[in-house]
Amino acid sequence: SILLVTIDCLRADHVGAYGYKRRTTPVLDGLAAEGIRFTESFSSASTTAPALAQLYTSDAFPMPGQPTFLTPLAAAGVSTAAITNGASWLAQSGVPFDEIVSGPFDATAITDRAIDWLRRRPRTRFALHVHYGDACAPYAPPEPYARLFVDTTYPGPIGNVFADAGGDDRLYGTADRGRIVSLYDGAIRYVDGNVGRILEILKGEERLKRTVVVVTADHGEELWDHGRLSEAHSLHDAQLHVPLVVRLPAAAHAGTVIGRLASTIDIAPALLEWSGVTPPPPTFTGHSLAQSVARPDLPPDDLLASATTTRFQARYA
Repeated sequence: SILLVTIDCLRADHVGAYGYKRRTTPVLDGLAAEGIRFTESFSSASTTAPALAQLYTSDAFPMPGQPTFLTPLAAAGVSTAAITNGASWLAQSGVPFDEIVSGPFDATAITDRAIDWLRRRPRTRFALHVHYGDACAPYAPPEPYARLFVDTTYPGPIGNVFADAGGDDRLYGTADRGRIVSLYDGAIRYVDGNVGRILEILKGEERLKRTVVVVTADHGEELWDHGRLSEAHSLHDAQLHVPLVVRLPAAAHAGTVIGRLASTIDIAPALLEWSGVTPPPPTFTGHSLAQSVARPDLPPDDLLASATTTRFQARYA
């Protein structure tokens, strides 16, 4: 089975396993210890809809109706579903799930629905995509996460919610920005705990040992590294460098760290290879991550294509 988790706006450098000092991701860090961590993993776009369409089609320039990794899975009788806080990206990509559960859900509500979906299929081979939006502005993590990382001496106007992602980024001084980033980090910790809830269910039901788990992000968040707050503005690392952690069945290759350049379009062919459903659709252009795991001596790729919402550019390693 396959569990694909994408966390909206999650930068790699705000994940503990990638060197972040705040304890934002204890679950994901533990998953990395039990699995494979790709240190140089990059999204193919700096906003959600194209990034996830690219992930599904294994193509940096997908066209409507193009096959996805779900196409051969459906032919193999695998039950598929997406559970997400919003489905606009699904409508744009045309991904053919058996079931889509979507709404204005926070991480707890998404996780509750994912667990319910899994429990109604205790012996079914599945491919489940769970997409969390809580780390995407507006940042409004619930207590205690809203105050987990904040500076208690902060004197400014920003409380436990920051909802001005579309406002004038220049309005916020250093202290305000620190408060906003702390809320972002609190939202990450909130999502991380919910990912842990799903993993615990799979483990408790003896299904984790038969499941490929992939956790990544659609893209990152700028957080004023280059003058802006949020996504889609550029192709800087803050918006493209994302975590990519894989746990294989029975924790095969536990603790492996791979430094070869990896793209999110490399995920789909690997999911099919790891789940034994081959060959991939001929339109796939990504290089399977499974090959990087099996052959760490392979020469690295030297080119990765990424896109903003308005134009395509090339990123050279």
